Amino acid sequence: MLVAVIAAACCLRAPITCVGPLADAIQSDLRLSSGSMGTITTIPLLMFAAFSMVFGGLGRRHDAGGVILVGLAMILSGIVCRSLLGSWGLFLGTAVIGIGITAGNVLLPAIIKARLPGRIGALTGAYTAMMSMMSAVAGLVSVPIGDMVGWKGSLAVWSVLIVVTILLWVPNRGCRVDDHVEPGSARAVLRSRTTWLLALYMGLQSLVYYTFVAWLSVIVQSKGLSPTEAGVVNSVFMVLGIVGSLAVPAIAGGRRDLRTMGAAVGTMYVAGVLLLIPDWGMVSLSAAILLCGLCGGACITFVTMMYALRTRSPGDSSTVSGASQSVGYLVAALGPVTAGAIHDLTSGWVSPLLFVVAVTVILVFLGGAIGRDTVIGEPRT
Repeated sequence: MLVAVIAAACCLRAPITCVGPLADAIQSDLRLSSGSMGTITTIPLLMFAAFSMVFGGLGRRHDAGGVILVGLAMILSGIVCRSLLGSWGLFLGTAVIGIGITAGNVLLPAIIKARLPGRIGALTGAYTAMMSMMSAVAGLVSVPIGDMVGWKGSLAVWSVLIVVTILLWVPNRGCRVDDHVEPGSARAVLRSRTTWLLALYMGLQSLVYYTFVAWLSVIVQSKGLSPTEAGVVNSVFMVLGIVGSLAVPAIAGGRRDLRTMGAAVGTMYVAGVLLLIPDWGMVSLSAAILLCGLCGGACITFVTMMYALRTRSPGDSSTVSGASQSVGYLVAALGPVTAGAIHDLTSGWVSPLLFVVAVTVILVFLGGAIGRDTVIGEPRT
């Protein structure tokens, strides 16, 4: 089960992040407009938002392992469609991939709680770190592979990883997220204040992360870095996210009250974004990338841990995860667009970064709130 969980985590971002470096080749070959090509990065986020609640419910009613297997099969079929069927296949395949990935996004935290309850923090950190690592790997190898076999072959190569993961999940297809603890009703879980605080935290930290994914390279180039140097900064940002993902469970240990950690991570994020605003040279820029990279990984691990730590049962965890990610990724999709629109209005990056600062300030207070030791479905949540 452990190997299957980590393998599934490897499949949850790479099929998406492999597209960006190949955008110019894809756009030229398929004769797409820049606007059309830009929607490719937004489609998966919209699919995450649209289907997270659906998979949360399916995970409660059916074998979660089987639902994961269906999701992996959808990712595989989406990769094939995207690589072989021209421009319409690119968009349809991307949507199908996004839907398939949603199954893993929602159900892996619940499966960890159900099958590996004594290792929630460590495994959550490990699988979110693997998502970040494979994102970075996909970004690095897509162009070299594309130079050898073309962009279609570069996108298709990820089907090998999906097939291997499917084989690992076949023996685990009967895994369920229910247990001997009677789960609260979905309605009771969705009425909880904590559920929606988690959803808001998930959304705002994702908004910041995907804003950086979309614009960090452009921001650092506006400070005088070359495109090559900006690419290095992006890679460092991704790698630091892995470190942040692994650090959170290590620092948290076995504690359930994580208010201080939640507020501290948010405060570090505020400091990191503020340091991006002035042109104080490489020392300031390096400190900003260090803090923002670490916090990007720390925030996603922190909120994902809460899906398990703040619920009574794996079934409740599935419901909370679905609701949180449904709202969260809808909010996240607004980040790059809003930052870009503010930049167009102001012809600079100070105002967009101040917008991001405001979001990170909210994360300070939300981190403290969701870090409080409480259980969703019990009084005073």
